[in-house]
Amino acid sequence: MMRPLGIGLAIATLFASLLGASATFAADKDDAMAAAAPLLQQKQVPCTVIDARTIKKNADLADGAKASFYEVACQDTLGFVVIKRSKEPMVQAEDCLLASKPTADGKPNALACKLPENVDPKPALSKVLTKAGHDCTVDNVRGIGMNDAQSISETSCQGGAGYILMLPIGPGGELVANPCMGYDELANSPLKCTLTTQQQREARLQALASAGGKPCTVKAHHFIGTTPDKSEYIEVACDNGKGYVIETDAGDKFKEQIDCAMAAGIAGGCTLTDTRAAQTEQNGTYSKLAKKAGFNCDVAKYAAFAVTDPKLDVVELQCSNRPDGGIGIFPATGQGRVLDCVRSQAEGFKCTFSKESDVYPQLFAQLKAKGKTSCQVNGARAAGRTQAGDDFVEVSCSDGNPGWVMEYPANADAPSAVLSCPQFAAQASSSCELPTNQTKK
Repeated sequence: MMRPLGIGLAIATLFASLLGASATFAADKDDAMAAAAPLLQQKQVPCTVIDARTIKKNADLADGAKASFYEVACQDTLGFVVIKRSKEPMVQAEDCLLASKPTADGKPNALACKLPENVDPKPALSKVLTKAGHDCTVDNVRGIGMNDAQSISETSCQGGAGYILMLPIGPGGELVANPCMGYDELANSPLKCTLTTQQQREARLQALASAGGKPCTVKAHHFIGTTPDKSEYIEVACDNGKGYVIETDAGDKFKEQIDCAMAAGIAGGCTLTDTRAAQTEQNGTYSKLAKKAGFNCDVAKYAAFAVTDPKLDVVELQCSNRPDGGIGIFPATGQGRVLDCVRSQAEGFKCTFSKESDVYPQLFAQLKAKGKTSCQVNGARAAGRTQAGDDFVEVSCSDGNPGWVMEYPANADAPSAVLSCPQFAAQASSSCELPTNQTKK
């Protein structure tokens, strides 16, 4: 489907409070281009400056610093307000969406962007989304928040699609555009979309579900994820008992309607409609295979996944002696292995007999073994797989501190390394996506 994403106070709001509500700035052009461009480079803001203006020079701030404020327009992205300070932090930047928000008392913001290229941010954001791989003509936008690495906004597109857009504004930041539907299942998340309503998104989903020619009145849905080519996969359960995975292209157009019986290879397949028949005839055999693989499970029931390799048996296992089940991968010869119900999703198999939360104690124990003793795991997701077969599992912590990404070598049960989210982003060119990890630096 993925980064430190702390959503903090807008700099414009912060500096408005430091300067006082009555602050007024006089604009001038003088040396703005020459002054602002090096500041953006120092801050590592990806912006090719095409225009700039000085908002205010040598303003006295309440924290004792002097600050100069510049607005810049960028060639293919949002414009920014960049601030040069006489004390740490020496340089700060904020995109024009946030800088132009009214102050807490509803008055116009003294730092509001005024350059012609920045007055309407929608054309720039349409270019940004194209760069991120999505065909979207932006028709509305709102700023959400930011930290030192990324600025976060919501965009809605002509045609009904919408995205949470993350723009890099500092070291460690990266460009990410995640579909709004991917946040519908996150209760009370600040990243949930508001420019399109859930009812509008559900209406759009119903249209997609009907486009495949098979009758389906959607009664439930689950956003599965996004592929590198920006295709999206959404599971739908129909009121007639059927279930499908809907695939859309980068332009949010219908591509394919895949029956759940054929969708096992898509992130583990359907979870709202289980087409795999639970069986018990070979409980004893699978109990022996699981224990031989190092997974102590008295199998209560199992269900097979459809795989293309005739010499490979892949089954979900439910255990009578432990709450967490697993995915057994058993070759015709040699020893098999059993993946927990989080890591298994990195390899394309999703459990339906047990909950992901049943795996959290095991993940906590693995973190402790690697010296990370303070993270009581309260969330987890499969974060990807390398070409060499290494799996990544991201976890979040109940204490609100930043979570971790555990790296598992192929065919190994224990992680070989525990990475911070910035380390994961640098090593795997991917990002943390669990909500509390997105809001922590």
